[in-house]
Amino acid sequence: MGARRIVVITGFVGFAWLIAALTGFGNVLVWSVCAVAVLGAAILAAMRFRRHRRFSMFGSELYYASSIVLQRDKWADLMEILDLCVDADLRRTRSARARGVMTGVAWNDRRSVRYIPTVVGVSKAPYGLVVTVDGAPGQSRDGWKRHCGQLSSALRVREVAVAEPIPGTFELQLRVRDPLDTPHALSSVPRSCGWELPLGIDEQGHSIAESCRNLSGVVVGGSPGSGTSNWLTVALASLAQRDDVQWLLVDGKQGYELEGLARRAYRYIGGDAAGDLETVRDALQDVQTLMHERLRKARELYGHANLWSAGPSRRHPVVVVVIDECQWYLDTRSFTSNESKAVGAEIDAIVRDLVRRGRSAGILVILSTQRPTAHSIPTSTRDNCALRVCFSVRTRESAVAVLGEFSTDSAVSPIGAPADVGVSSLEGFEVRFRSPLVSDDAVLEHIRSTAGLTADPLDLLGSASMDLAVRADPTGVYQPYGSAEFGRKAEAGAQEREDRNYSNRPAGKPSEGVHPSCVRRLGK
Repeated sequence: MGARRIVVITGFVGFAWLIAALTGFGNVLVWSVCAVAVLGAAILAAMRFRRHRRFSMFGSELYYASSIVLQRDKWADLMEILDLCVDADLRRTRSARARGVMTGVAWNDRRSVRYIPTVVGVSKAPYGLVVTVDGAPGQSRDGWKRHCGQLSSALRVREVAVAEPIPGTFELQLRVRDPLDTPHALSSVPRSCGWELPLGIDEQGHSIAESCRNLSGVVVGGSPGSGTSNWLTVALASLAQRDDVQWLLVDGKQGYELEGLARRAYRYIGGDAAGDLETVRDALQDVQTLMHERLRKARELYGHANLWSAGPSRRHPVVVVVIDECQWYLDTRSFTSNESKAVGAEIDAIVRDLVRRGRSAGILVILSTQRPTAHSIPTSTRDNCALRVCFSVRTRESAVAVLGEFSTDSAVSPIGAPADVGVSSLEGFEVRFRSPLVSDDAVLEHIRSTAGLTADPLDLLGSASMDLAVRADPTGVYQPYGSAEFGRKAEAGAQEREDRNYSNRPAGKPSEGVHPSCVRRLGK
């Protein structure tokens, strides 16, 4: 209240008291004025307390911002100052023009209108405040994003991000803290729901996961110490309890980063063995053989051209091929001799083939690197990998090597992110998340309890192929799968057909009944 207004009110009250005193009602007036003053002061204090409580309910860091967004006039002034209003020159309605003619008022056919975005909701979030705004006609998310810097300065918050959950309705995320700064520790390994790989918690504090169903490749990258190995360990361990998934683990560090998962893998290549390129190539060739056989006999094996359509099973499991520090096998610059370059080229060709054609055969390749570049993960291979997870990196080039197209202007960026904080794509939108931390003992106990589910997928394929061969026996005698008689007939029939094929086929031609690699592995 200004000084002039106080003087005027005081003078008016004094004059009224003087008149009342001259007429004999001075005491009554004085007490009435005092009562009204006390009541008015109480009402004013209650209103101020309510407003203060309303503004402070979001915390001291957001007191100023909430005082703007919760008051219509101040919000409208801010929108005009930041040029977020839309001015339009509209044509008057027919009824308005008719009223002008009837009243004799010469109205212009057009009128100026100013549309001001209005606040329709305010809610608290782990990172600060969410302000829901009905945008003015013609406004877009990109237009609001261009004003994020001005909004953060005007509202005195650290950062403002914009989302558009509904066309025409915008969410202003006023960020004053990072909810991902706190480690997300779990006492046990999270269990995968369906074929989802747990990412961790997002900025809303919700658990999020990404599906690997019907995918052929996953790319994981980040600087050393950023959390790539930790997330990869937890993500794989979450699938360990499934009997329809098998792993091949290749530890390119030639160390034992993934050793905790070794008991659940049908083959683990670590230590010095991981430095032997021929060993790695042979292991990948076995998976390639499995892929070729599944593609060739898909309808006979599981009744569909795509394994995911039939559903993975214990006999036809999803095969997850994990190559940690893949740059040691895919980057030609890491090879010194012509022999190693030749073997490296074979490994690269096999990986490309698995990523390109392995989806319908139930092959999932996970490429992980702590040196993400276009050489460590070839662009063509990365583009065929639908799921990409990027932890902290230092440069835009490293982020692009993992995520593909990436803009440094994005509010969701892995550049300089804290440890265990990553970026991935969820339902077409990039999201930040913090991966869970699970103790080594908890992971080992979980893997130990599921180690009995491990089986070599080539052995399983050989068994399934022999089943097909026995079912096609010309004698027409059929026994249910799994019976003792079925097993004896399977062995006898397979041996008889193998002998017949070897005696009848040209030299060097493989058996038509069972793939040679499957026969070899089964000891036939």
